[in-house]
Amino acid sequence: MALNSYSQNLWLELAAVWDLCELVNQLPEDERCAPAKVLAQAVQNSSIIDKVLTETQSPSIETSKQIYCQNRYGIHFNEDMKMWLPFRHGSIDVGLFNQQA
Repeated sequence: MALNSYSQNLWLELAAVWDLCELVNQLPEDERCAPAKVLAQAVQNSSIIDKVLTETQSPSIETSKQIYCQNRYGIHFNEDMKMWLPFRHGSIDVGLFNQQA
């Protein structure tokens, strides 16, 4: 079954965010657990990061556990796993999944 363009775009957006997670999770644990260091060292120059939304949604970048991307996803720090994982902050139109490819 072929993906329609909407589904394919969702997949590509999520794949880009997973790539960002992999980049961040390669940092040593003490740096990976500090959001300000993550922003400064790993994602500051990433073209998919929405710096304005991240700063707007976070009371303090020093303690923020979420970094927003320009697509409908972002990365969130999971305290238990000590890793950054994708999360979705934008909407998904379920009806578009049923359209033909």
